[in-house]
Amino acid sequence: MGKGLLIFFIVLVVIAIIHFFSLRMMRVSEEKKSKIKKVNWYIYGAFFTLSGLLNMFPLEDLVSFLFYNFSVE
Repeated sequence: MGKGLLIFFIVLVVIAIIHFFSLRMMRVSEEKKSKIKKVNWYIYGAFFTLSGLLNMFPLEDLVSFLFYNFSVE
């Protein structure tokens, strides 16, 4: 029960933070909004590209490839 309440309050805090920043964005000029949206889409795209690459190759294979193929012997 305690763990569930902790998760509930964490979710409420995250929603409150998102709400606070969305209210602040209403007062920002259109130029700045467009710049922020562009940066947001680049971060979003990079995150999902990285996520897709990590799901395509198992993490153990990627780590062993990097450490065993490029190590200096």
